[in-house]
Amino acid sequence: MKFLFFIICCLFLFATPVFAAEIFFGVQNQKIGLDKLFEVGVFINTENEPVNTVAGKINFSSELLELKEIREGNSIVNFWIEKPKTKDGGVVFSGITPGGYVGQNGYLFSLIFETKKIGENIITTAEEQIFLNDGQGSKASIKQAPLFLQIEENVPDGEFSPPSDSEKPEPFEITVAQDSEIFGGKYFLVFAAQDKNSGIDHNEVQESNNKQTKVGKWIAAESPYVLRDQRLRSYIYVKAIDRAGNERISELEPAKPLAWYEKYPIWWIIIFWCIIILLIAFYIRKFLWKKLHLR
Repeated sequence: MKFLFFIICCLFLFATPVFAAEIFFGVQNQKIGLDKLFEVGVFINTENEPVNTVAGKINFSSELLELKEIREGNSIVNFWIEKPKTKDGGVVFSGITPGGYVGQNGYLFSLIFETKKIGENIITTAEEQIFLNDGQGSKASIKQAPLFLQIEENVPDGEFSPPSDSEKPEPFEITVAQDSEIFGGKYFLVFAAQDKNSGIDHNEVQESNNKQTKVGKWIAAESPYVLRDQRLRSYIYVKAIDRAGNERISELEPAKPLAWYEKYPIWWIIIFWCIIILLIAFYIRKFLWKKLHLR
């Protein structure tokens, strides 16, 4: 019995510590002036364990703060399942980092607020989900790290001003895929544009029979995007536009290009030259006819 008691005590003494990740906030100053803009960074501490999925919700007082902008440029998240956006009075997000991320200050995104009213505000996380990159999708426990802000009448610190951005979004690939369980088996487009500075504002897609982006119509779109041309005979262009207005375009050649006789511009060219030839033949015949009758 004593030996059994000794073994149980040893198990408690040398038990493996529980892994607990943390989503926390970074701010330049916890005292903010009234009617001022300021930035709150959202970070993750993985406690030296690789994680590949992070999701959650950021809650704040809408009476004291007004959310002006969300920036995800330079995030460790490579693919957003749900890009950070306002929902149910907070900001929800979920994203994946293939291969996993390990670090104490993994930048996720930033929130730009404007103060509306004097008082104390607490910014918290909720509905957090962090999964390990262990091949089993193990769920990590979460440590809470709320941010306490004091909004006062006069604070000497300067106001936040967004950094300038003159660089295009990062180069990205576009892929056509098909799955019998998605979109009723229709072909769809997959892409993931990123911008390391101001972040992606929106994406636009164009499907065109011509290899000129100025000819077709651009349509606002998100990935995955169901293609209009299910015959895959069009040139496909995706334009990524960041919040500073910089653009980058990626293109994809038709998977099943039209035969030469199926292209309308070629027929217009053929018709044009046929008309020219007929006119030339007509005037030659007229000229010869006059010449013969004048003899």
